[in-house]
Amino acid sequence: MVGTIEMKKVARSYMGCQKCKSLKKKCDEVKPHCGYCKKRGFQCDYSRTLKWGGRPFKDNRVSKKMKFEHTYVVEGICAVDLNAATGKQATKVKKNKKMITKKTVVVKEEEPVQEKQLQELVQELEKPPLSEPVIEIERVEEEGNSPQRVNMALVSSTPLSPLSLSLFDGSKDELDDSIAGSQRIGGFHNDDDDLVQSLDLEFFMPSISLPSLMIPDLLLQSPEMAESFDFFVNQTSKLLVPAPSSIYTRNPFFNFLPRMAMSNTALMNLLLVFGANHKHKILQYQELSNGDSSLVANDLLINTFTNLMGQLTNFDSRNSDSTLATILLLAAFDIFFGDKKQKWRTHVYGARKIMKERISNDTGSVMLSNNSADVEQEYFLLRWFAYTDIISSLSSTNSINNIHKLTTLRYEMETTIKDSLMQKMMLLKDIEYFTGMEVICLWLLAEISRLVNEKETATNNIFPQDLILRALELDHKMVSYLKASELKRNEIFQSYYLSKTDAITTESYGAYRILRATNQIFSLTGVLQLKRRVLGLPPSSPIVIELVKNITELIETWIEFGSSAETCIIFCIFSCGCELMAPELHHYRPLYLQHLLSLIQKGVSSAEQARNIVEECWSSNKQWWDIFKEKSLDVTFAL
Repeated sequence: MVGTIEMKKVARSYMGCQKCKSLKKKCDEVKPHCGYCKKRGFQCDYSRTLKWGGRPFKDNRVSKKMKFEHTYVVEGICAVDLNAATGKQATKVKKNKKMITKKTVVVKEEEPVQEKQLQELVQELEKPPLSEPVIEIERVEEEGNSPQRVNMALVSSTPLSPLSLSLFDGSKDELDDSIAGSQRIGGFHNDDDDLVQSLDLEFFMPSISLPSLMIPDLLLQSPEMAESFDFFVNQTSKLLVPAPSSIYTRNPFFNFLPRMAMSNTALMNLLLVFGANHKHKILQYQELSNGDSSLVANDLLINTFTNLMGQLTNFDSRNSDSTLATILLLAAFDIFFGDKKQKWRTHVYGARKIMKERISNDTGSVMLSNNSADVEQEYFLLRWFAYTDIISSLSSTNSINNIHKLTTLRYEMETTIKDSLMQKMMLLKDIEYFTGMEVICLWLLAEISRLVNEKETATNNIFPQDLILRALELDHKMVSYLKASELKRNEIFQSYYLSKTDAITTESYGAYRILRATNQIFSLTGVLQLKRRVLGLPPSSPIVIELVKNITELIETWIEFGSSAETCIIFCIFSCGCELMAPELHHYRPLYLQHLLSLIQKGVSSAEQARNIVEECWSSNKQWWDIFKEKSLDVTFAL
C-alpha cells in the first residue's frame, strides 16, 4: 500500500508590503512598518500598482481621464495609495498647478584680469560691504503668463530634479502626477538590492525615475545596465563634487553628463562601467559581492574605446563636447579606482590636445572665467578639464619615464571686480560648488603647478634665482588673498547671516561653510607644494609644520567622514598626510588614516593606494615624490 504525504498548505500574503513581495518574503502585514522591513531598516510601502494586460497603460489621453480618489498615474501606470484610501494616513495629492522657480543673479559685466591686477581684488575686499544680499527669483506660471520678477531676501527653493525635468517626455500634467506619487513606481533591482540598502540607507536609496521613451535600448534591454546607470546618477555623481547634494541640485555629473550620454554610445558605456564598478567596490569591501562583474565591464570598456576611436578619427566629432567628456570621464575612472596600468596620464594628455585645438584666443591659453560650471555645458567641460589638469599635475611627478610629459598648459584668468565680487560673496556664490574653490585660487594653483613642473624638469641641478623669486611672490599672492577674502567673509557672516535662524538659510550657509574650508584646504595645500617641492623646505621646518597644522585643523573641523567634500580633497589628504613626519605631528596620523579608510569604504579604491604611500613615507621618512621616482609610480589623486 502506497502511503500518502499530506502537503501543508502555505498561506499567501496578498496584502503584504511592496518590499516583501519584491523579495518574495512572507509579510506579517503590520502597519505602518512590517516586521521584516523594520528589522532590516527598509522603507515599508503598502501602496499598490495596478497594470492592465501585464503592461503599462500607454494611452496618455485615457490615463488623464482617470481621476479616481486616492489614485495617480505615473508613466501610464495607475497607482493606488491604500493608506490614504483607508483613512489611516492623510495623503494630499499635489495639484497640477505647480510653480517652477529659477534663481537668477543679476551681476555686472565682468572685466578681464591678469596677474598684475590681483592686488585690486585684495584692495576691493578691504572695502565695506554692500547692502543686504538679495536673490532675484524668476517665476514662470503654468498658464503661460510673462515671467514675473520679484526680489526676495535670502530665499532658497527646492527645484525639481534637473535631470528629471530635462529628460521627461510627457506633458506637464503627467510630470505633476509623477511628482505627486509618494513612492517610486517600477525600477530595476537585483539580488544585491537589499544588501546595498542595508549598508547605508540614505546613501543608496535611488531618487530618479526616468521615463521609458527617453531611455536608450541598452538600458531597456538589461535591468542590470539600467541599475548601473541609476547608481551613477544618484550615488557616484554626488561624490565627484564637494558641495552636499541637498544644496547642489545642479550638479553637472547629475545633470549634463547623463543627458549627454543619452545620445553618445561611448559615454553611455563608460558611465555604466563607472556606476557598476563603484557599486561592486562597495559590496566587495563589505564582503557582500556574490559575483564578478569584470567581464561585463571589460566588454563595455572595449566598446567605449572602439566608439571613441571612431569619434577621434571623424573630423566633425574629434573636438566635440561628447568626445572631451568621454576622455575626461576615462581619466576620472582610472583615478577613482586606482589606475594600475597608469593610463590616466594618456587620457589627460588627450584632453589637453583637444583643448589646445579648441582654444580660439591669440595667446593660446585656457581662459578661466567666473561663469559657473553648472550653468552651461561648455563651462562645465572647461572647468572639469582645468581642475583635472591642474590637480593631477600637482599630485603627481613629471620626473619619471613616461612618453606623455604633461607640459603645463598656461591659464589666464578672467574674473569679476568691485561690486560683483562682493555681491557674489553676500549671495554665497563666490566659491564654486563644482570645484570647491574660487576661480582665482584655481588659477593660482595652476601657476604653482607650472613652477613645480619647471623645477622637476630642469636639466641641471642649479637652483635659479628667478625661480626662487617667482615662488616667493606666488606664495605671498596666495596667502594674502586667502587672508583678505576670509576676513571679508567673516564680516559678511557677522553682518547678515549670524542673526538668520530659519532652516533654509542655516542649511545654505552650512554648505557654504564647508566650501570655505575646501577653498582654504586646496589653497594652503598648493602653498605646501610650493614650499616643499620648489623652495625645498624640509619637513622639520617650523614653517612647514605650522602650515600642516593649519590644514589639518580645517580638515578635522569641517570635513565629515564619508562626505563628498572628503572625496574631492583626497589630494590634500594624501599630500598633507605624507608630511606627518615631525614628532609634533604624529598625533594627527590616525585622523588621516581614518579619512582614507572612509574613502575606501565608499568605493574610492585609489584611497588604498594613497594610504600605502602615506604609511611608507612615515616608515622611511622619504618624500612622496621621491617614492614615486624610486618605484616608477605614475599615480595621481585629482578627484
